Amino acid sequence: MSRMVQAAGSNAPAHLEVPKSRGPWRTLLALAFLIGLPLGLWAQWAKVKRLWRPDHSALPIVVVDRGDVPLLVVENGALISAENVTVKCKVEALIGMVGGAQGATGRQAGGAAGSPSTVSTVATAGATTTQRATTTTATTTTSTATTASTSTASTSAAATTAITTTGTAAATTDPLTPPVIESFTYVVAKYTPLRPVTATQVQTSQQIQQQQNVQQQQQRGGGGGGRGGQQQQPGSTTIIWILPEGARVKKGDKVCEFDSSAFRDELDAQKIKCFEAKSFVEQAVALLENNEQVIQEYKKGIYPRDLALIDGYIHTVEQELDKANRTYNWSRRMFDKKMRTATQLQSDYFTLQRLQVALTEAQVMRERLVKHTGPKLVGELWAKHEAIVADKLAQDAAFQLEDSRRQRLERMIANCTLTAPRDGIVVYENQVDRMGQLKTAIQEGTAVREGMPIFSVPTSDRIRVKAKINETKITLVHPGTRAMIHVEAAPEHPLTGTVAEITQVPAPANGPLSDIKVYDAMIDVEGIDPKVRPGMTTEVTFEVGLRRDVTRVPVQAIRYVDEVPFAAILTDDGPEWRELTLGRSNAIHAEVVAGLKPGDRVVAAPGELPAPVVTARKGDHVVAASDLPLE
Repeated sequence: MSRMVQAAGSNAPAHLEVPKSRGPWRTLLALAFLIGLPLGLWAQWAKVKRLWRPDHSALPIVVVDRGDVPLLVVENGALISAENVTVKCKVEALIGMVGGAQGATGRQAGGAAGSPSTVSTVATAGATTTQRATTTTATTTTSTATTASTSTASTSAAATTAITTTGTAAATTDPLTPPVIESFTYVVAKYTPLRPVTATQVQTSQQIQQQQNVQQQQQRGGGGGGRGGQQQQPGSTTIIWILPEGARVKKGDKVCEFDSSAFRDELDAQKIKCFEAKSFVEQAVALLENNEQVIQEYKKGIYPRDLALIDGYIHTVEQELDKANRTYNWSRRMFDKKMRTATQLQSDYFTLQRLQVALTEAQVMRERLVKHTGPKLVGELWAKHEAIVADKLAQDAAFQLEDSRRQRLERMIANCTLTAPRDGIVVYENQVDRMGQLKTAIQEGTAVREGMPIFSVPTSDRIRVKAKINETKITLVHPGTRAMIHVEAAPEHPLTGTVAEITQVPAPANGPLSDIKVYDAMIDVEGIDPKVRPGMTTEVTFEVGLRRDVTRVPVQAIRYVDEVPFAAILTDDGPEWRELTLGRSNAIHAEVVAGLKPGDRVVAAPGELPAPVVTARKGDHVVAASDLPLE
């Protein structure tokens, strides 16, 4: 490059030479040399270093991605029949004295009262017309003596005594003789119950229930029924015949039979007791009807007749008194005229006095009958009526108790035969102890008790799964939760179902001494496979939730150190440990909250690598040194 310059004092310009500058490429070349030399040296060093590092190219690699993480709970279970029906023993021990509630003591006491002589005595107490006449004759003397003592007229009293001793009013023609009033000699005999019924014989339902509770708490043993009138003990019966296990049956087919001989003997004796109790009820009914007739007979026959006799007697005495009064007045006038003697006048006067006394007695008799004797007899008859009614109620109760025992025995005999409640297969309900050992085998000759399961009749038409859920996971499973079911005997045919119900009370997982509790979940299975059968074991996977579009990593790529998750991410220098923060997980994927991002390549089998080095601990959280190369 040149530049023109004019010289001083000269008119011609002067030319100067300016040196040419060098281009920028040389500067760049120098900078590249200065930078490239260290890089080359570092590359050579790194290349040499890789020769001494272990080769991790053979490690299996998985890629962190985004997707859904379904939340699953996996538990074990077993297939059961949804329509399984278990048949239990319903043969129970009887309560009270065998042969009836009355027992031996009741038979002795009741037998005396219920004998023909006693019934005859009670019939006498019914006071029929013929028997009552005998009683009246026997008591007339005493009653008449009382009446005679009230009379002041010796002649009238003597006549009354003479008449009433014979017991008839027709023995004299004297119109002033007092009539025989049957009500005054009427005796209402005290009612004697047909047989004494004690409180122990007529038991209330509450007492029976209390005895049942006590007997259920006692150890069961002995035969199913007693005999010979002795106290029966709670017991069991024996299987004398049963179909083989696995036999196919139809509804109503006979499956099992218990020994019912003791109950049949007891039933024969009980029928006799029922007949005796029924006869006492019928006797009480007859006595009640008879007593009602006696009451009506007195109220409508004897009492009105006695009242009419007294009224007639009063009317007769009044007429005789009026006649005697006129006679006395006439005798006094005649005596004043000296036409009658003093003895005749005195006799007429005594006759007048006797009739006045007779009228007073008649009026007293009427008042006594109306106000005292009549109401008293009616009250006694009604009291006897109520006594008969009470006795009838007692006999009814005794008969009902005896008849209920008869019906109960008949039910026990019927319960000794067990039939199939539905079509299906017979499966024995063998009992095992706490250790899983066979305790009671259902077979002929086995003693069974009330409430003991004998056999069941399952069907494969409807299948359920009974899954045991750990108590730590029970809050995740609810009725309506969907489930995948893998049957071990048919793995190629997975089943689906829905949780129908979950038990409210947990049970020990491994026996009564186990600290782990499990809940039973019943799952209704959809689409039954004909290959599956009740009793097969299953693995049940419950879908308890879903995490959508989250960062996820396969669970086999996670390694835990002190309960802290780590993943080995693959770098150019080899795998490096990264601490993870996880969310929800299932058997396949785990949600990654922090520590990895989609696209990261991690080692699928971190267990083959050396464990990560823990550098510090903050509380319960472990902090690991990140980006530490594996040497």
